[in-house]
Amino acid sequence: MRRKTGEVRRLAECIRELRLARKMTQSSLAEAVGLSRTSLVEIEAGRRRVDTVLLRKLARALGVQPWDLLEPIGEVTRSDVAQEALEAAVAEVPSSDKTQIRRLWTTLENYTWLLGKLGLDRPTLPASRRRYGASASKSVVRGEAIRVREMYGLGNTPCSANLRQWIETCGIPVFRFHLSRDSISGMFVNHRSVGPTILVNASQVCFRQIFTMAHEFAHVWLHRDEHVVASRIFATAAKTREIEEQANAFAAEFLMPESAIKRSLASRKNADGISPEDVVHLHRHFGVSYSAMLHRLAALRVVTQSRLKELQQESPVSRARRLGYDIDRSEVGETETLEWYEQLPAEYVELVIEAWNRDYISEGKAAEMLQTDQHSLNSYAMKWATKTYLENEIPRSVGG
Repeated sequence: MRRKTGEVRRLAECIRELRLARKMTQSSLAEAVGLSRTSLVEIEAGRRRVDTVLLRKLARALGVQPWDLLEPIGEVTRSDVAQEALEAAVAEVPSSDKTQIRRLWTTLENYTWLLGKLGLDRPTLPASRRRYGASASKSVVRGEAIRVREMYGLGNTPCSANLRQWIETCGIPVFRFHLSRDSISGMFVNHRSVGPTILVNASQVCFRQIFTMAHEFAHVWLHRDEHVVASRIFATAAKTREIEEQANAFAAEFLMPESAIKRSLASRKNADGISPEDVVHLHRHFGVSYSAMLHRLAALRVVTQSRLKELQQESPVSRARRLGYDIDRSEVGETETLEWYEQLPAEYVELVIEAWNRDYISEGKAAEMLQTDQHSLNSYAMKWATKTYLENEIPRSVGG
């Protein structure tokens, strides 16, 4: 890539300013992009040209887009807008939650370094058909949810059981951290290098976590211009932003398609109308809460408002037990204990292990980046290596 002398000087200045703003040394930035410190000194002095490949590596390591390095430096470029928005969004959460959310940001910075070190690009979502501002109607948003299901071949089948895996295969990392139960339900963070990221409050009931995941995916799909959205989906206080209502509408349609609900009801509904057992079967089948299913049925006018109030008086857990369903610990007020690898995106864990295997980081550093101990890391890495070997070596036809 050939550039004029003035452009080279501006690029050199921009790289240096961003490096200093992120408190990186020349050695650490050079290592992140696979250069010697001397080479980086030459680049920052404007005496060495930067080709397209190196430009992308530098941008990723500095947490910006490649074109940001080619533009005049301004205050917005020097400071990471998403990080500032994140701090503002969680200003009123408990201090323990702030620690977890800052852990999220540190992990995203590690993510950036790993991608640069390993020379990898992250997958990106296809562009949505239009911009969905605050004025977009719920019917339009629901239509988009139907279109997304069709585009990804989900049909009318419930998708809650594998929702996290599906979202991550779309290129969106999903974190599950324990926050206070009455704190935020989840977050959408648009990191400049990693891209759209989702955080789910793992302290909430399992069914609520599924809805939160779909809600945050809705923000990713509909509101990509946002830097950070902290969601309190299940709070009764405070006025809800329009984009939160849009995300709820999208999530409801995405998790509980109207046609699928009516097909399920066709075989369950009796002459006396919707029974509590019908609602329990539906909410378990679609992987959402009893309350979410009730509101969906009311929105579809399958139940009247008077019947809705009657059904709300039921105890769904007791009904589910009598119907033979397994009860999750979170449904009876217990908090699920997550292993460290269940809290982090699968891709991030694999990137850390790959960097460790290539001797880019030490075993201790790998354990630190995953926030675990070295024994647990080795145990997981052995299982991961075995699984990877079996997937790559055993013919898919084995076993029929």
